[in-house]
Amino acid sequence: MKTKLLGAVVVMSLCFVAIKAKTEQADIESSATFQRAITLTDPVPMVYGIIQFTDSAAGNIDMGTDASIIYTDGYSGGGMGAAGSVTINGTVGEVVDISCVTIATLSDGTNTMSITSTEINIASGVAFGSGSSCAGLGISPIAHTISATLANNDVLFGARINGSAAPVASGVYNTSKAGGAPLIIRVIYQ
Repeated sequence: MKTKLLGAVVVMSLCFVAIKAKTEQADIESSATFQRAITLTDPVPMVYGIIQFTDSAAGNIDMGTDASIIYTDGYSGGGMGAAGSVTINGTVGEVVDISCVTIATLSDGTNTMSITSTEINIASGVAFGSGSSCAGLGISPIAHTISATLANNDVLFGARINGSAAPVASGVYNTSKAGGAPLIIRVIYQ
């Protein structure tokens, strides 16, 4: 009986030695990237100035991001306006995608005219047709690296007033009156 008990203890001891617990450890690293929140400051509206028209006006008024204006088919004016602009602020050296809507609406409170063919350029203006065409929010025509020099982060706007789509009535038209709709820009980090 002693032999059986001793044999059972030896077998049990061997079982405990054979089932040795093993412990593992792993390090989980962490990281975070901090970026200054993007802000758009110093918005400047596009101003086409005084535009004269004839009763048969059926053309367009095209303003470049350099504020130069070309008038066609029954429209005329001083040839210069004020390009729209906004300044991008964010983390210097980071790349952002810039997108914008393609159309806006001018209104005198009763009548409307479409702004189409919206273009943008960064820091310096160009004649209409030479800027980067807006294609809608989320579709970026320009990627820009944020500069420490704020003037290098200015997004300039130009666009066409479509004077052929609706009869013109005398008055002050803007995007903030009833029936108007502004241009919209979206800037996101890549």
